[in-house]
Amino acid sequence: MRKFANKIRIYQKTFFSSETPRKTMASLFGIAIIVAVGMLALGQFSMQTVYAKNSKVVTIYEGNMEKVIVTRGQTVGDALEDAGVKIAKNDQVEPKPSEKLVDSYTVVNVDRARIITVTDGKKTARVLTSAQSDQEIAKDSDIPMLSEDIAKLSQVSPSNVVENDGAGLELKITRAKSVNLTLYGQKATVRTQKNTVADLLDQLGVKMSASDTINVQKNSQIYDGMNLQIWRNGIQTIQSEEDVAFDTQKVSDNTKSVGYDQIQTPGQNGKKTVIYQIDMQGGQEVSRTKISEIVTVQPVSQVEIIGTKVVLPPGSHTDWMAMAGISPGDYGYVEYIISHESGWRHNAQNPRSGAYGLCQASPGSKMVSAGSDWQTNPITQLKWCSVYASGRYGGWGGAHSAWQAKGWW
Repeated sequence: MRKFANKIRIYQKTFFSSETPRKTMASLFGIAIIVAVGMLALGQFSMQTVYAKNSKVVTIYEGNMEKVIVTRGQTVGDALEDAGVKIAKNDQVEPKPSEKLVDSYTVVNVDRARIITVTDGKKTARVLTSAQSDQEIAKDSDIPMLSEDIAKLSQVSPSNVVENDGAGLELKITRAKSVNLTLYGQKATVRTQKNTVADLLDQLGVKMSASDTINVQKNSQIYDGMNLQIWRNGIQTIQSEEDVAFDTQKVSDNTKSVGYDQIQTPGQNGKKTVIYQIDMQGGQEVSRTKISEIVTVQPVSQVEIIGTKVVLPPGSHTDWMAMAGISPGDYGYVEYIISHESGWRHNAQNPRSGAYGLCQASPGSKMVSAGSDWQTNPITQLKWCSVYASGRYGGWGGAHSAWQAKGWW
């Protein structure tokens, strides 16, 4: 604009200072004005064109409100700011505020967060959410719905808003009932909102024949956990999915102490498909015969590492006897009996009688009364042997005399 004005002033100065007749100058000045106005018009049109190229049309939907703006912002957030739409922390905007405005026309949806009370029987939860669907609202409240469940979102009466901690909406969930169905030998669990068995059969498309039997009346009310069985009289085959139990492998490890028992590989049951021929009469199974069995998933064996390393107490046999509380005057008797019974091997075992340990207790498990480590600790075994010698022979001296007379004690 400033350039056009300067040009006009130049034309005025040139023409009015010359000797050119006034009529000629007036004509030339008029031409100059026309040119300047034309150039200005062209300049304005050019600026409008540039402005249109940098602008975007954005339509914002918020509930029932629709707002259309023209913005030169670069992002969705810029457009919302230009429109005076403020977004709170839990509100949901699609596209996200950080997304660039690429197209010349963009639709933005704003879902406002609100407090909703979710009721699931006796369980309730309050959640601040911008979710719109029943499933998403329930999910945000940590009370997820399954596909067969239904819910109703309604306004809370003004008198109950305070009781609901300010929640103006309530989502009430009605859970589907679970029915354990056996249909001609095939077992399944179905979930339903139906009230009677007849309604459920219609829902499942089950049409019973005259020879079929059912374990309840068709007009029976459905309840959660109900067992519903439909059978066809006569001999028939059924298919059953059953577990295959895993076995356990125990691997000895002499680098681990006795008592170490660690699962290296957890066991997993396998699966097998078993086909039976059964005879049904009046809804009761009269007989069952296995026809075939196919393992569909092999079981995984459980591997357990068992420690076998034994760490004996330090010292000599005399030291062991002292640690077991045996009187020094009995050391000779003890040495004689233990040497003849086990050769001082704490894990000596008689394969026929099951006698075990230094003094060959029979069975060895008796020694648990002296300590849980009776299998591996010679001190524990000696303590039990002393109690045994005192109880049966009055002491180690009497036990020694009996052993010499009988060759055992």
